Amino acid sequence: MGSISQQINFINPSDLSCISFDGKEFTSECKKRSFIGSRLKYSDLILHSFKLPSNTNSEELASIVEIKMYEEAGLDLEKKYHISYIKKELDFEENFLIEAVAVEINRASKHLKNIVHKTKYIDFLALPFLSFSTLYKNKILLPKNDIFIYIDEDDSFITLYKDGKYISSKSTTTIEEMVKNLNSIGYETTSNNLLKILTEKGLDISLYERGSGAVYNQIESEFVKIFTKINDIILYNRSIFGFENAQRIFLCTKYGKINGLDGFIQNFGFENVEVSDFNFFAQKFEKNFLDYVTLSYIYDEILCDNQSHNIDIFPREKPFYRKTVGKYIISASIILLLAIAFVSSLYYEIDRLSQKKKDLEVKLEKIEKVAKKIKQKILVLKKDIETLNKKEQEIDIKLKNINQSLNSLESIIIRKNYSSDFILKVNALLKKYNLATTKVTLSGGDSMIIDIVAEPYKRDNIAKFMESLLKEGFVGVKTDEIISDEQIYTSTIEIKK
Repeated sequence: MGSISQQINFINPSDLSCISFDGKEFTSECKKRSFIGSRLKYSDLILHSFKLPSNTNSEELASIVEIKMYEEAGLDLEKKYHISYIKKELDFEENFLIEAVAVEINRASKHLKNIVHKTKYIDFLALPFLSFSTLYKNKILLPKNDIFIYIDEDDSFITLYKDGKYISSKSTTTIEEMVKNLNSIGYETTSNNLLKILTEKGLDISLYERGSGAVYNQIESEFVKIFTKINDIILYNRSIFGFENAQRIFLCTKYGKINGLDGFIQNFGFENVEVSDFNFFAQKFEKNFLDYVTLSYIYDEILCDNQSHNIDIFPREKPFYRKTVGKYIISASIILLLAIAFVSSLYYEIDRLSQKKKDLEVKLEKIEKVAKKIKQKILVLKKDIETLNKKEQEIDIKLKNINQSLNSLESIIIRKNYSSDFILKVNALLKKYNLATTKVTLSGGDSMIIDIVAEPYKRDNIAKFMESLLKEGFVGVKTDEIISDEQIYTSTIEIKK
């Protein structure tokens, strides 16, 4: 997950004590159903290192790691293992150093059975030697050449970090093993008692009572073996990773620092080395210091969604809907529900369409009745239209006759008006020139023949009369002849309009 919205619980694999962390504060109030983290014991790990070309891809690498762990590290084919690996870069080489990690599931299950019995699952199972990376990531420590030594009853190990990166780890003497060695020299003690001796007296000989020299010598010899091994580890990693000298040594039991350790380390040959315990955080604790470091590490890994080094051999049971069977059942249920819903929707649609059909049939029946009435009205209207058309034709004929009559009448009136005007103008000119007529003959509406008589002294008036007719716009004014008879002149004049 990319973000954490609740506290993470960490359960100690030995005493089942629980602490929680929300990214800001550690508390002892562990909420139920929270994310559960724990760690493996170093004694549960089978480690084996080998080199591989840097261009080996992830799929090949996983297969090679598994093969080498069985062939070279001696894994038992009859047992089940969880196999993981850590890839380390090498200076001046085109290879990676692979540190493979195998966890025998049955062995780890025995050590973690009380946690699993209590919680049913472990969400994140950490490799203890990787936990110290949280100190650099959260800037609690500046990157240097550091050695972390953890000593507990049944689990002890040494871890080296260079410039904030893990490079190596080895197991070392446990408290139980020290107890056995003390018992062998006749000093009867227990793990808890020895842990108290280490924190109260430790490697400071001045704090031991007279007669306890053998106890001190045995304890000192145990730490001589531990730091001799550390020297060997440094020498080995100097040639591979360039780890020259330790700048800081952090040694801790579950109850904290060992008394007199600083002087012992200086006398052993680690000069100018800073010595401390695992009480790294602003909050100070009384015991189980490694648990707080590991819990902070798990929180970091979950926060950045990194599961590559999670030895998840006790995973949380998936919700029913995420199981294969659950997925099938849910899928089948969904399909069944969809089928039921589909069939139901079909029935509903059929009912809806049936009702709609009935409604449409009722509407159709009403429409057909209305249509029948409309058809009847149309037939009546058609007959009325035919009758009206006949009447219209008759009226048209009558109108045409009237128009023709009107046109004839208009023509007659026009001709009459035209003739009247013609006669009036000719008559006016006759009066003007004192001419008398014996006969006027009209021919159509635009032609007239006049017989004129005049006294001898009015003979010229006939000529003036004819000139006036021409001036009035008459055409075709002509006379055949002017005849004198007994002092009277007669003339026949033809006038055309």
